[in-house]
Amino acid sequence: MSYSSYKNIGRDLNAPPPESLTPVTKIQSTEHRGEIISNNPITVIDNYTDWCGPCKQTAPQYSMLAQKYQGRCAVVMEDVDDEIEGAREVRGVPCFHFYVRGQFMPTLTVTGGDISLVEETLQKIMQKV
Repeated sequence: MSYSSYKNIGRDLNAPPPESLTPVTKIQSTEHRGEIISNNPITVIDNYTDWCGPCKQTAPQYSMLAQKYQGRCAVVMEDVDDEIEGAREVRGVPCFHFYVRGQFMPTLTVTGGDISLVEETLQKIMQKV
């Protein structure tokens, strides 16, 4: 079998190509994080690192999530290696934190690369808000 037969294994062929996705906003500072959280009823923060394999794999899916919920909530990223003051504790990456009306919801934290679980959690929050 040729390479062309194998190159799409594990790929979602219905997903848009990564270059067509709008980049997700990256948190730049403590003040920037605070503005985003206070100006949105719901905020999801993807805590990631550039060297993390699962973080790289979930980035396109997370970007699609950001586009899907654009205008209804903030879907942003924060590089834990930037060590921005006031960041929540992260014990593994990727780690997704949820804020509702400015309040951190620690029981809703999702650790690991399961974007479907992140979206499921987000949808549950949106039903209540």
